[in-house]
Amino acid sequence: MKYQVEMIKNVPYVEGGRAGGPASQTLDLYIPKGRESFPVFVFFHGGGFMHYNWTKNTYSSYCTSLAESGIAVAAPNYMLYPEFPGTPKVIDRNYCDDPEGVFDGFMDDAAAAVYWTREHIGEYGPASGDLFIGGHSAGAWQTMMLLFNEKYMARYGMGPDDLRGCVFASGQPTSHYAVIYARGMDPKLPLVDDAAPIYYMKPLDVPQLVTMAEHDIPGRDIQTQMYLFTLKAFDYRGEIDYVFYEGRTHNNCVIPDEGAPAVPCALHADTVRFIEKHSRHAG
Repeated sequence: MKYQVEMIKNVPYVEGGRAGGPASQTLDLYIPKGRESFPVFVFFHGGGFMHYNWTKNTYSSYCTSLAESGIAVAAPNYMLYPEFPGTPKVIDRNYCDDPEGVFDGFMDDAAAAVYWTREHIGEYGPASGDLFIGGHSAGAWQTMMLLFNEKYMARYGMGPDDLRGCVFASGQPTSHYAVIYARGMDPKLPLVDDAAPIYYMKPLDVPQLVTMAEHDIPGRDIQTQMYLFTLKAFDYRGEIDYVFYEGRTHNNCVIPDEGAPAVPCALHADTVRFIEKHSRHAG
């Protein structure tokens, strides 16, 4: 069944927070109309925490398709590093005046958006109480950090037990290259430190959908296999669904290709299947 979608733009998730621009503390809601009870999915956009042309708007077609399938979506913007033209070729130690403050900022924004959604989504329709989080690329890294480094959601009285599942689309489980660069190091370094989700690995029960594309970011295949191996080594208890998208790129597995806009998002069907599989109360 295909549901009609009500889209509500730029809803503040922090009272008195940043109201405008790509780094706003606002989110867009995609609400399926007519479903008796719907799960909700908080989805974080990609863009490396620095590309100001990538925002929640970039993924509107993906979020709309999920709502048409009966899943409510909350798509937040969040704090970003200062803008610069593309991935740096030369390390600039003055690139970011407050790298740790920005790091904590975009993680706290993510946790605040999840908390707001849990508390308020019922005001927009018959929410089932089944809460999922996920993201693409940097947004997947953000989601991994929310899951494993529990201090961020703990600020809002939340934790892994509040989640029915997580979606990691082409995420980086090692230290994120933008954080490495902001700390004045070469972003190609394969680090595992406090900016790496697997640094905080623990055997949780939360189900995961992990995906990557055949033509993904260089090295993402190795990173993904490292992540899957680490889950196994830690006897991770939650169910893991791993999907490999043949012929797809890092972007067009989620975002429609400008050259072929009619090609459906590969991640859509797997997200729907995963959320419906692990929802308890959706009707």
